Amino acid sequence: SRGLGLEAPPDVRMSKRTREATFVTEQEMQGADDWRVKHLQQGNQLKSLLHVSGCTAMHFFEQTCQEKTWPLRNMRCALAGTHEQRWLASNIVQFMSMVYDRGRSDPLPDVPPPPPLAGEYLCVRVPNDCMPSVQGRGGMNCRNIEEELGCLLIVYRARPGSRREALEADEVEDYTELMFKDVRCGPMQEIIIFGSARARHAAHIRLLSIIERQYCGFHRKPKGGEPKEIDESTGLGIDKVWLQSDLEPDATNRYAKMLGAAAGCAADSAGHMVFISGDRRERQRCREYLRWVVEWAGTGQTQETQRLPRVEHAGSRKDVLLVDPVPRKIWTNAGLKDEMLKLSESGRVLAFFDDWVSASVTVVGDDAANDARRMVLVGIEIERQGVSSDFAAKLLSDFRHLIAELEEPADMPAANSPEKADDDMPVDMPLPATPALPSMLAMPATPARSGGCVPLPATPGGFNAGLRPPATPSGFGGVRPPATPGAFG
Repeated sequence: SRGLGLEAPPDVRMSKRTREATFVTEQEMQGADDWRVKHLQQGNQLKSLLHVSGCTAMHFFEQTCQEKTWPLRNMRCALAGTHEQRWLASNIVQFMSMVYDRGRSDPLPDVPPPPPLAGEYLCVRVPNDCMPSVQGRGGMNCRNIEEELGCLLIVYRARPGSRREALEADEVEDYTELMFKDVRCGPMQEIIIFGSARARHAAHIRLLSIIERQYCGFHRKPKGGEPKEIDESTGLGIDKVWLQSDLEPDATNRYAKMLGAAAGCAADSAGHMVFISGDRRERQRCREYLRWVVEWAGTGQTQETQRLPRVEHAGSRKDVLLVDPVPRKIWTNAGLKDEMLKLSESGRVLAFFDDWVSASVTVVGDDAANDARRMVLVGIEIERQGVSSDFAAKLLSDFRHLIAELEEPADMPAANSPEKADDDMPVDMPLPATPALPSMLAMPATPARSGGCVPLPATPGGFNAGLRPPATPSGFGGVRPPATPGAFG
């Protein structure tokens, strides 16, 4: 039936060892110890396969096979889902059994994927030197990419590289370009990506960014014109943009993720490069947002030439929200930028100050009126839900509250201001004088010197000034200490 059903395709078989290394059930997870669970999670692709195919359940059972053509594949698979879901899952499992059912020393298969899966996957070639960075320890990097992007990665066949002719030292003009040429034409490893079209393209740019991080300059920058490579197709495609400096201030991918979330597409960065995946309108919007992010962050600009971004026709755009202008001491606050990034991540928007100046703005204090700047919030989610929606109202409320925490209220009196005094006390009333200390607490004066020596100070007034310490007791007066005993005489 084409609806929901249960099916156990006879041709879909897999060896027990391969099944335990790739597909692990929840029951096996619960019955294993901690070390075994960690090992199973590293190689488990059952969750990714269910997500990619859309099947609701998948069950493997063991069946004795007498046919000589199936000497190792004695595990059959039962699938639950619609006809299309079961068809896709059965073909993927059959393909994975062909890839993984081999000895440890056997090479990867050299045959192309099955023709029925031609429109269901994307093939990406990765240099062999980059495969450790792509896979990670125990394949954890691949599993993280699958979980984050909702795809399935299968390391497929190895492709040999093309050899170049040996060159003399005087024939080489650029040794760096010669190294990149060897890497680009060297041996490659093919990775098959299953999933939705958007998930496949998002995983593709993730792999491209990993390659670019390891070999900075692997992707050639176009000569002349603008530093970008645009896919002119109206459907899903990949754009590459080269910047003057790194987009990310650290090793995280924070700005690229915010950029993709705000533009409604996938974005990834690696050093000077930014990869954008989506349809033509989404990629165009993302490139526009990228220019504003670069100018706001000051990427690739010196202090003398740095300027704020400019948003043309911001009042008429459906994906823009505006916040009232604030003085320079507010929008140049470093702590405010960090808090704006946190709210931008949670709200899936981009927040920055642009260089728009209003003649009607008057700032009190040392700041001039032309130093006040407005905050701009941009994002595709604003356009989808509308500028008058609850989503937009909450965004404006959160960012206005953030600015209000940095502004000093005008009605708050200063610390020494007369308004801070008690309301019942007159403003002109002088403070009471400090009472004089009692004379008995005064320290006695130092007596004058006599006879060239300095006598001790007199006893404080609480005692009789003429009273002297008692003399040595007279009980031993005139009695001398006994002589040394004769035994030691």
